[in-house]
Amino acid sequence: MDRLSPEDAKRQIDDGATLIDIRSQKEFADAHIPGAVLLPAALIDADCAPQIKNGQVVFYCASGARTNAARPAIEASGFTHAAYIDGGMNAWRSAGLPVKAANGKAPTFDIQRQVQITVGILLLISTTLSFILSPMLAIAGALIGAGLLMAGLTGTCMMATALMWMPWNRSKKQNQIQRENAHA
Repeated sequence: MDRLSPEDAKRQIDDGATLIDIRSQKEFADAHIPGAVLLPAALIDADCAPQIKNGQVVFYCASGARTNAARPAIEASGFTHAAYIDGGMNAWRSAGLPVKAANGKAPTFDIQRQVQITVGILLLISTTLSFILSPMLAIAGALIGAGLLMAGLTGTCMMATALMWMPWNRSKKQNQIQRENAHA
């Protein structure tokens, strides 16, 4: 897969390349690049590529990490002329390129910030409790650190995956379907 600067990606999109956002539905709803098609990374499979009429495809996520992690699935799916935006949506915004925001509302915290906030809270609690109750509770901090290490090494974060399933990160329709399935 080719790596493109935001400006080069914009030129390819203007020339007819299909733009695919592999972030979550919530992230896409909060803000996305105009003209992008939502295709979360977990849904990329061999049935996707034939649906794209133009062979050139440009993928993006928030920072580029999820796109790199999804690279094997993208290549195995038959996207032969694929590229991705180096730095993702963050780089696109930094370059001053257009972004479509949800009804002018302030975007909620993205998944990465939610992970950082959650990890920070967990570390503060475990550290404080290790001083108050038992030094053995410092093990919780070590486990959190091990989780961060694995996320960095593998490019996938189990906490981010869990947070994406939280009600505030899901659309009203997804929550309604989940409630209907629970009552079925």
